Amino acid sequence: MQTTQKKKILTALKKARSSLDRTIAALESSEEQHAQCFAVLQQNLAAIGLIKAANKHVLARHIAEVLAQCEASPRRAARLREELLKVIEAAQRK
Repeated sequence: MQTTQKKKILTALKKARSSLDRTIAALESSEEQHAQCFAVLQQNLAAIGLIKAANKHVLARHIAEVLAQCEASPRRAARLREELLKVIEAAQRK
């Protein structure tokens, strides 16, 4: 895995972990559940977005590595890579 790609993945996952830590801390320290509701939802959504971004980077790198090893033409490989990324992005929206 390329160093820059790996750094992007690790950064996204560490940020997601940080969001989850803040969510847990907010829930543990809150005496009124409804007072922290919006903050908790924001942190959860942030963590979900970061994990999805990390997944996209991992899958994109994997696809690039696989296509580099296949015997497809460069133009066909690029088109196939874009098609797969579109499918992955659509699946992640759900």
